Amino acid sequence: MAGIGFELKRIFQGKGIASTAWGYSCAAMIVSGPTFLAVIMLLVLQRIAMSSSMEGWDILLGLITYAMFAALIVSSVLSQVLSRWSADALYSKKYNRILPSLFGGYTVLIVPFGILYWLLLRTTASVVSTPDRILAWLFFSIMVMVYLELGYLTALKNYMRVLMWFVAGVVGTIAIAFFYIVVLQLSVTTSILTGLVAGYGIIFCGYTIQLYRELPIGNGSKFRFLEYVVKYYELILSSLFSILMVYSHILIMWYSPRYGEHIVGLLYRSPMYDTSAFYAFLVGLPTNILFVVSMETKFYEKFKVFFDTVSSNGTLKDLDITGKEMINQLWLEVLHLELIQLIFLMAYMALMRFYLATIGFTRTLLIVFFLLCIGYAIQSLGQCLVLLLLYFDDRKGAMVSSLIGFVATTAATYALLPYENLMGIGFIIGALIMFTVSFIRLKKILSNIDNQIFASQPIFAINRRNLISSLAIALDKGAIDREDRRAQRQEAKSKGKTKKENERRPS
Repeated sequence: MAGIGFELKRIFQGKGIASTAWGYSCAAMIVSGPTFLAVIMLLVLQRIAMSSSMEGWDILLGLITYAMFAALIVSSVLSQVLSRWSADALYSKKYNRILPSLFGGYTVLIVPFGILYWLLLRTTASVVSTPDRILAWLFFSIMVMVYLELGYLTALKNYMRVLMWFVAGVVGTIAIAFFYIVVLQLSVTTSILTGLVAGYGIIFCGYTIQLYRELPIGNGSKFRFLEYVVKYYELILSSLFSILMVYSHILIMWYSPRYGEHIVGLLYRSPMYDTSAFYAFLVGLPTNILFVVSMETKFYEKFKVFFDTVSSNGTLKDLDITGKEMINQLWLEVLHLELIQLIFLMAYMALMRFYLATIGFTRTLLIVFFLLCIGYAIQSLGQCLVLLLLYFDDRKGAMVSSLIGFVATTAATYALLPYENLMGIGFIIGALIMFTVSFIRLKKILSNIDNQIFASQPIFAINRRNLISSLAIALDKGAIDREDRRAQRQEAKSKGKTKKENERRPS
């Protein structure tokens, strides 16, 4: 998300409500756009399905939910590594190395995980038709590609077009599903899956068009980025454990004998827990948006001044002053995030209580909802601290914090399964532990920032090489050599053609 900061700072330089509103809109569409889009579509599509026949809605909801969860988990494997690769390429002005890495990411994720996901869908063959399974697989694959493209949006400047593609995707999904169900009177499953594939396909095509407009097609091997998989493996694990922590407690409920219900094949659900988690998840979106705005505008200015002082051989006094200003600004923004999250948490639970009562939430469901709201609020704050660790290149700290949060959430949720009144407590425990660990780690780094900047790095550069990185370098060299030979042949052919034309001309 680093690249969005330059555009946000430009927007927030303008005075007035319009500039502020547009700045927060930019952050919202980049950070929470796909999630918000999915929520809107699910709610509207459910209303459309209810107006016709609800037959097969449970199976359809299971297909959608599993596709969304799988896409988020799969894309998290490479999302941060690809973001780091593209950020480094932008910084070094190697724009021709950006898009090939995106295509390589598609291949690395879609091929193996696409096969696994299709095998999962095969277990539903007794109930779900082959066309519907193909649509569900396409929905999963397109979402993976969309989530990967989000990491490359830092190269884009026209955020209005990005917003337009979001709107087009939502409208396209709803319109196609409505037309198939109401007009053509096709099955709910086929109609809504078709709408989802088309809607996310519109978003994917829109993002791709924007990327092609802003970046060159590029050259070299599309697998060159795999060197970063070895070099920055902590980013992969940090991202993966973070997303697994968010959903591990839900998965445990799905497959628990007491709370889970079998849908078809390997698909399970926990209706009471799923509905509460669905609405509770939204409580953390404002924190994610505010984090991007505050950190990329207010904090980043102090951060940049401090590191500019380091790189420009500033005096010890200058380093001490700019370092203290940076740290004070960081804690001020963290406190601001916590206060805003607390206020929004209380307001959200109070308002949603009345809405959820109208759709049949019992007292038990409301308690689960409140507990999960608290858990997601703490988890959002903890995730912000993990990202701050990455600001100071503490990849190990980010990885350890995410791992501990995932393990604690999983273990606590499993241990508390026998106690129905404690549903959701396991997630709160895991979120609190992750928040505490990342907070202590961040405080330790900031209390000894000079050591972190000047003494923690190795004296000599260390190049981690293994089979993956060596293969990536070899493939890249081979691809560049082939491209050079092709260019030489074309140049020679062009010269030969020009020579023949000159010889044919009358003297």
